[in-house]
Formats: sequence, C-alpha cells, structure tokens
Amino acid sequence: MVRLSTRQMPWRPCGSGSSSRGWLPPSTGSHGLRTFGKRIQNTTTSLGYIYWSDDQQTLSYKELHLTMAGLRGFVRTQVELAQVELEGLFLLHEEETREAVVPRLALVELADDPTNNRRGWNFLQDHRTRAALPTTGEQWLMDRVVATDWLRAEWVGVRPHDHQVMWHTTVVDAYLGQVDQFLERLLLLMHLTAGQPARATELLGIRHSNTVCGQHRNLFIEHGVVSLVTAYHKGYSMTGSTKIIHRYLPAEVSELVVYYLWLILPFARAVQALAHGTRQARSPFLWPRGPNLAAGAWDSGRLRGVLQREAHIHLQTKLNVISWRHAAIAISRAHLQCGGFKRDYSADDGLIDQQAGHGSWAAGTVYARGLQEAPGHIQARRVQYRAISREWHAFLGFQVSLGPRKRGWGEGKGEEPAAKRQRQQQPYVTVEMKEN
Repeated sequence: MVRLSTRQMPWRPCGSGSSSRGWLPPSTGSHGLRTFGKRIQNTTTSLGYIYWSDDQQTLSYKELHLTMAGLRGFVRTQVELAQVELEGLFLLHEEETREAVVPRLALVELADDPTNNRRGWNFLQDHRTRAALPTTGEQWLMDRVVATDWLRAEWVGVRPHDHQVMWHTTVVDAYLGQVDQFLERLLLLMHLTAGQPARATELLGIRHSNTVCGQHRNLFIEHGVVSLVTAYHKGYSMTGSTKIIHRYLPAEVSELVVYYLWLILPFARAVQALAHGTRQARSPFLWPRGPNLAAGAWDSGRLRGVLQREAHIHLQTKLNVISWRHAAIAISRAHLQCGGFKRDYSADDGLIDQQAGHGSWAAGTVYARGLQEAPGHIQARRVQYRAISREWHAFLGFQVSLGPRKRGWGEGKGEEPAAKRQRQQQPYVTVEMKEN
C-alpha cells in the first residue's frame, strides 16, 4: 500500500545560481505514481481465459464457446439478414425484384478525394462518383413513392376540407424504425468484419461527412471498398499523440453502407421533416447522436445488446463487446499470417528510407506524399492495415478485394517474394461464402 502525502516538497529552480528554494505541488507526486503504476500494468500479464481445441477450430473464453465454422456461418447469416432489411427499405412490392427496380451499384467505379475538407462533403459528391452512379440518389425513393400508385396511397393522403397533402405519420414512423433496425445490423457487421475490432466509442463516432469542428470524416472509398479511419486516443494525456487506425470492410458490407448513404438516408431525412413538420440539423454521424432517426440514442449499450441478442439466437452462446475483442485477437493469432496488429508506429525502418537519410516515419509524414493523402494518413501504414483487413475477410469467407499492391525490393528479409508467398499459403484463405 502506498500512502500519498499532501506535504509540499522543496525544490531548487533549474539553471539558476540562486539559493532560493521553492515548493513542488502535491500533483507532482501523483503524476509520478501514476506513471509508475502504468508501467507495472504494461509489464504484468493478466489472467488467461482463452482455450483452443486440439485442431484449433473451437475457441472458449469464459462463457463464450465458438467454432470457426459457426463464426463464418454467423457472419454469413448477418449479411443475408441485412440484405433483406435493405430490400425492405427500398419499398419493394412482393412482385418486384431488386434487380429490376433498384439502381445498380458498381463499387469499383466509385472515387473519393480524402484531401477535400469542405463542410458537408463526402465521397458521394465527388464528380467521378456522380458520373459512375445512375442517379444522384437524393430524390430516387421520393420519386418512387410519388410515382407508384400503391406506395402513394400507403404513404400520402389528402385532407378533404383544404386538399392539403398529408404524410401518414404511422407509416413514416414505422419506416424510420426499420432504418434504425438496419443501422443496428450494420453496426454489428462493421464491428465483426472490418478487422480487429474497434472500441464501441471509436465505431459509433464514425462520420460520413466533413464537419466544421471535427473536420475530416472517418469514412472513405478506396479501390472498391469502404475504409474506416479512427483516431485512437488511449494514452493521449501521457504521450500527447493519437494513433490513426485504418479498417476496411468487405465488398458485401461496403455495398450496404453505400446504398444506405446514397438512397436511404436522404429519403429518411425528407419524410421525417415532411411528416412531423420539423427540420433537424443534418447529423454527419453514421449513427446519429442524440435524437436519431428513431427512438433511442446510439451508445455502447446498443452494440452490446445486438451482439448478445444475435449470438444467443444464432450461436446459442454468450457474446459481448469484451469477449468478442478477446476472441478476435485470439483468432488472428491462431489463424492469420499477420498474427494480429503489431504495435502502432513501430520503429521498423525500410532500407530505402534509411538510404535516403531518414526513417520510415519521416518518409510517410513528410516526403513524397500522395496527392490524395488525407492529413494524418500514411500510405505505408494504410497498405499494412488493408492487408490485415483483407486477410480477416478471407478467413471469414468473403471474396477478397485485392486492389493495387506493390511488393518492394527486400520484402521478406532476403527471401524471394514468390518463394515467400508459396511458404505462407494457407488453405483457409480461399474459404468462400457457401453453406457448410
């Protein structure tokens, strides 16, 4: 037990020849003790709860029991349920097909400009994206409701005495509830499939558009998939710096995100304002803070709740944010070549950067930065994070979007690249989304 003293400690001014004495404030001892405790925490192992079966196909963590086949089936089921919910948001009749009604989306044709920091801007406003999309999206669902007889009769009525057009609030509120349900499913999928799981506060703080205070958004399009970029603030008070983490969604989940931002969100905002006569400020958050599109606020409890509910229904086990974090890290160590994330911003310097007289960190932050490099983003780190997310997608059973990738001289520490690739090949990388 350590006793903290509030007695002031004497001190002598640095660099001064004066014999005058001063006093150290009590907080100085507190900060030193905090640093010492943090050091002990970082060098002391915690109790272990992960247990693998002999074939490393079944993982146990406290009350969580999970098979790798079960995990892949669970993710596949969530994608299928999200697609069904998305079709409901498109207001499709039972006799209509999505292919015949909904505009087609080619993710690989979408473009982005990460350097654009204009307020309210996102990738959907990029001129190349607008040219690739068959419609701008702002009016597509509204035009569909107005032009389709059965939808117009369901959504809109005319007041007899003054012939005023009135939106049926019960129908609008039911639709906003479906949007809320879809966003909850999307939150679960992004947490499971983007790579090593982010903390709930990081994920729920994702912004799809630029803001005045927050400036750059967190959601980008890169080579046909959605990229999530979060600033990890743990330890900021000690180091004074944040860590920029890139995570990438598989194409199947990226499509859900783009369709929502492109066609669903503009319509949901419009009908909410028309039906209730109130126009709220547009939230830049993917999961809006405060009063959102339906009842309830988006916080870590929502993520915990959907994880627990869906795992109980489809996996018959107990799963929450903490247990999934431990499970995902254990799975990456056992089944992925990358073995999980390395320590962020390590001191490994490439030979080419050393020859140029600087380290890899200086090379990424100062020299030869790309025209579309957003502030704080470093290409080498982004490529590494994309490789990790891509390997995670393959393990879960998604078709992997490779994208452009360079293999530099000296990669593999002296091994020939082809020989190294052959040595590292694992059968699980080719798993596809199909029934077991």
